[in-house]
Amino acid sequence: MSSIVFISILSVNEFAFGNSLLKSIREEFPKISLFDFDNHSESMVVNYAIEFLQETTNPIVIIDCKSEGQVNFRPFFNQLIKKKKEVNILVKEENESLSRFIKPFPNKILDLKNDKEVLETLTKILADQKI
Repeated sequence: MSSIVFISILSVNEFAFGNSLLKSIREEFPKISLFDFDNHSESMVVNYAIEFLQETTNPIVIIDCKSEGQVNFRPFFNQLIKKKKEVNILVKEENESLSRFIKPFPNKILDLKNDKEVLETLTKILADQKI
């Protein structure tokens, strides 16, 4: 089963209580399992994301970079690397510290400019997976 992990990268004093892209994904793809967190999430939440990944095939990771905030998801990406060939990573905007984590993944689309581009790309990936 394909699933989506949605990660928001926020500045230090910002918290993700609402995200238009996340809301659109939930509305457009209601049957897809989705787990979301941000770079301020506690390790317990990140550990749950890791468990979520272990139970899925063909995971899709969507990263919404709203800032250049620090990214330290080493445990998450260490688990994700085990599915390196299956995973698709979509990155909206840019984040320098994120680059080192996603470099080894062959199926990544970087620097998508807006929600519409992310949704179109996601639609194509899911169609290719016949979801």
